[in-house]
Amino acid sequence: MKRRYLFGGLGVVLTLAIVSSALGGPSLQSLVKKEVARQLSAAETAKTKSKRGPPGPAGQAGTNGTNGTNGANGAPLGPVGGGLLTGRINGLDNVVEYASPSGTTTISAFSTNINAEKMLNANTPLVARGLSVFVFGAMSGAQTRAFELLVNGTPQAGVSCTVSSSSPGPGTNCQSTGTATIPANAEIVIRETPSNSPFLTDVVFGLQVTAP
Repeated sequence: MKRRYLFGGLGVVLTLAIVSSALGGPSLQSLVKKEVARQLSAAETAKTKSKRGPPGPAGQAGTNGTNGTNGANGAPLGPVGGGLLTGRINGLDNVVEYASPSGTTTISAFSTNINAEKMLNANTPLVARGLSVFVFGAMSGAQTRAFELLVNGTPQAGVSCTVSSSSPGPGTNCQSTGTATIPANAEIVIRETPSNSPFLTDVVFGLQVTAP
């Protein structure tokens, strides 16, 4: 394309040169040089203008969007350390006897010794409540069987009850109404105390323990 323009320009120059020479103007060589220089200068200028310039500086960062709304709260957790202790005592006799506060205790000659049946609390303080006892052999007349939770050897009045002939069932059930604190690492045990020679019987019981 450039050559075509250049040749076209030279053709015009030649024509003008012939006329100019005939009229006594500049020589042909002088006119050709000027035209060639002008054509090359124009081509270079067009080339320079067509080049893309360097990229501009980066723009400023946009502003942060607004925070989303908070999610809904999760469901509350239950009491820490909450649980249920349940047990069974087989073959209760007519003497003071001890039973484990959880699991099955079969009465033997060792059951009169508190150390044979006591258990250890975890390394966390707890609160005991809701002792419930069912005696399979109903009480009659003046017969009774008293059940109580012992903590470190101390009876807990709030977690104790007595089955008598006037108890619900009739004469088979009793429930506690208070609470007792069980310190961390405390020794716990169930003690049963009979009165007026109740019949040999089996017992089931349960109590709740929760965090303070």
